[in-house]
Amino acid sequence: MRKQRENYDPRRQQSVNEWLTALPASNSPPRAIQFDELLVSTAQTLSNYLAVVPLIEGQPLSPDLIRTKLERMTEPEQAMLSRARASREQADTIETFVKIRQTPPPAPVQRTPEPKVTKVVRPIGDGGAAVIAQFTALQNDARERLQPLFYVLVSALIVQCIVTIVAFYNRIVVLPLRQKLIEDNTAVEHQRKLTHFARLATGLAHEIRNPLTAISVRLFTLQKNLGKGSSEHSDASLIRNEIDRLEQILKNFLKLARPSEPKFTPLTAEPAFREVIDLLAPQLQRRRITLKLDAATAIPFFADPLQLKQVLINLIQNAADSIEDDTGTVTLRAKHEQARRDRKSGGRILLEIEDTGSGIAPEVQERLFDPFFSTKDNGTGLGLAIAAKIIEQHKGTLDFETRLGHGTVFRIVLPASSQ
Repeated sequence: MRKQRENYDPRRQQSVNEWLTALPASNSPPRAIQFDELLVSTAQTLSNYLAVVPLIEGQPLSPDLIRTKLERMTEPEQAMLSRARASREQADTIETFVKIRQTPPPAPVQRTPEPKVTKVVRPIGDGGAAVIAQFTALQNDARERLQPLFYVLVSALIVQCIVTIVAFYNRIVVLPLRQKLIEDNTAVEHQRKLTHFARLATGLAHEIRNPLTAISVRLFTLQKNLGKGSSEHSDASLIRNEIDRLEQILKNFLKLARPSEPKFTPLTAEPAFREVIDLLAPQLQRRRITLKLDAATAIPFFADPLQLKQVLINLIQNAADSIEDDTGTVTLRAKHEQARRDRKSGGRILLEIEDTGSGIAPEVQERLFDPFFSTKDNGTGLGLAIAAKIIEQHKGTLDFETRLGHGTVFRIVLPASSQ
């Protein structure tokens, strides 16, 4: 565009426009040559287009970005096409005019009855030939100016098509394959860690249980010789309680490393909830915590009753412990969700345990299901890890929603029975 502006001769355009103005009036519309305005408007439109095309270095390529680029390119593209059409129309007009001027006038028709009239045809002189040459030069200049613009438009459209195809290919083909590969690698790594963890847990439990058994037997013998009510007897009782606690930790450790296979039976939510309510409600009432059943669907699902009871007890106790002022409510509910895609399947059952506690801090949420992580002074950090492992064996998930100062909802998601 800069080169064309440098080659532009305003005097040539002015002389042609003066000559066109001096022509006799005719039925055809008046003509005027405005290549200077056309060059300025075309350069400005091209600048607007090029300002939209480039991408910022380091900016990730996404379908949303491509869609935005395409939408923003529409207006400058239409403007450039309009400039190109205007230039083409002006060039065609000049070319048609030049052809008309170069065509000799038709021979006069002779009519016999009328008197002879001498018609003088003035040939185009040197001035007319110079004007025609100017028109031809202007026409060639217009073509040369429009050709780069045409190439720019075609190149831009090709680049847009390529970018769009690559982006959609990455989104539809590459991204799902990459996500699947990451999930498979994560599952393999997780299984490898679990296998190593199981071997470590079995060996560690065996090594710890042997001395614990010897200590327990020796303590039992010593405690028989101690008088009840004495300080020595109290110390022995405390030691026995700690030994029992260590034994329970070992059992939980083994459950996490090598959990027993669930024995599935058809269940409904309400009887399972009623059983844990009858078991835990009295001790929670002493802490002024209400344990209530809100609603329970009657849709059946398959689960191991003992393992499900263990998970519910653990979640209810955690919910009660989160109520700091010892005055609150733990609500149980069960809902059924129908599958959206597969109407033939039974959907899923949602068992929810909601508390009115203080919520879970963000730094705790990230490690909530990690083994041996606990916010309690006497906690082992194995309860939620074991619960999540049990639900995983039931082909379900264990998740939660929490808000600081508003409480937490733990949600057990299990597949519903399709029968």
